[in-house]
Amino acid sequence: MDRNDKVKASDGDDLDYFGMSVSISGDTAIIGASQDEEKGDFSGAAYVFEKIDNIWTETAKLTPIDGAASDTFGDPVSISGNTVIIGVYRMMIMVINQVQLISLRKLMAFGQKLQS
Repeated sequence: MDRNDKVKASDGDDLDYFGMSVSISGDTAIIGASQDEEKGDFSGAAYVFEKIDNIWTETAKLTPIDGAASDTFGDPVSISGNTVIIGVYRMMIMVINQVQLISLRKLMAFGQKLQS
């Protein structure tokens, strides 16, 4: 993408955080929208854009099958070739040594093959 190129989600909302995480590989870009609400408040989504005839075109919207409110799917995103990795941020509480409580960031991977 050139710094002058602008893309937006076809079903986007100003509060979706579209573009908070972006990754580009060749003529394909993955853009996170971690606060999209398709699967509940702040469930998140990621959008795939491909450069077709020199124009960035939305070709897919990705959401997890088991997505839920507060998952914030799409933060972070990464693409390399035909492999996409999308993070899901959830806060978990674990007991360490049965005394100390800490919060951990849990990343879950979701992959999808893209057309070349």
